Amino acid sequence: LCSVPRNFDFDVIRALWGRQDVTEPLDRLRRFSFVRVRGDGRWSVHTVVRQAINERLCSQTPQRWSELNEAAVAFYRRRAEDWPLYSDEWRWLTLERLYHQIHVREDEGIQLFAQLFETAKRLLHYDFCSELLSTFDEIELQRPASERWIRFYHGKMGRLVDSTAWDQAHAINRSLYGRADLDPALRARITTDLGRYYYHISCQYTEAVAALEESLALRRQLDGDLGEAYVLSHLAPAYAAAGLTSQAREAGERCVTLSQRLNDPYREGWGHYSLGESAGRAGDWAAALGHLERASALFQSLDAEFELGIVLRRAGRAHLHLGHWEAAQTNFESNLALMRRYDKHAWALRALVDLCETYLASGDLAALRPTAEEARAILTRYP
Repeated sequence: LCSVPRNFDFDVIRALWGRQDVTEPLDRLRRFSFVRVRGDGRWSVHTVVRQAINERLCSQTPQRWSELNEAAVAFYRRRAEDWPLYSDEWRWLTLERLYHQIHVREDEGIQLFAQLFETAKRLLHYDFCSELLSTFDEIELQRPASERWIRFYHGKMGRLVDSTAWDQAHAINRSLYGRADLDPALRARITTDLGRYYYHISCQYTEAVAALEESLALRRQLDGDLGEAYVLSHLAPAYAAAGLTSQAREAGERCVTLSQRLNDPYREGWGHYSLGESAGRAGDWAAALGHLERASALFQSLDAEFELGIVLRRAGRAHLHLGHWEAAQTNFESNLALMRRYDKHAWALRALVDLCETYLASGDLAALRPTAEEARAILTRYP
């Protein structure tokens, strides 16, 4: 029984065994040399012993083995609900739930993993994203489709921790995209990331539109309005960059409408951001500023600090085009402070260049020189 979970305490064993009185047998068990006390006070069976017993259970009594793993999934899920999200205890309980879910039903476990990863990424808990991926170091996956999901997320993880790693992630996505038997749900994610790469990194706007339109069709089928709103928030600015102004406006408006229907202010913020991008590309900077200020208000109400920083830069660009030098400078400085805090060097460099442009336009040459030098230093350090 104690070889089924990766580590255990009294509560875990009570839940798996269905008995309350487990003190005496656990006291006897922990006298053995292959039972170790962990730093967190829980116990674990030595890896070699545990794997041998676990494999025997799985092969000789597969139904009992599945029942124990099912019980573990239910226990960890139920107990995690009692703890604050991303607290140490919640993390442990959630990671153990994922471990056992993968063993019981691998396809459902992969979907749980993807859901947990995407939520943690959105909330900037990159350390937990890494912990989720590390869970698979101890699991031998049975389905090739599962291996592709993990490969995709390894690429995504790489660019989360290193903003210069987009090319490596893109290479993984291109390789996976070429498979005819790819899971449609994974293809939907891959095409979104391909579109974002073409739009943000390589400036191939026609390719970005094509990839995101494919993703949009898949997301509509798989995820309904929520998936559609997500892709539209990326597709609208891609349309604008490709010169497809009317499509950009329609996509942005549709994103806002869907987000309001879903009561999703986060995605609504990105909808207004995309409308601001579209209006700016069309040269209507006053309209662009209105949408960007609406996006700023939404992200501020959600305490979405990083997203707010991105919007502030675009609002600064709108102010710059409208000749509002002080407002532009304020937005760029706020954006710069946030990008420094999150170690986003490329974004910090963009903010410094924006500030240089503002100082040049306003004639503040004294401020221009040190700002340009700082930008050059970043470019030298992170080429």
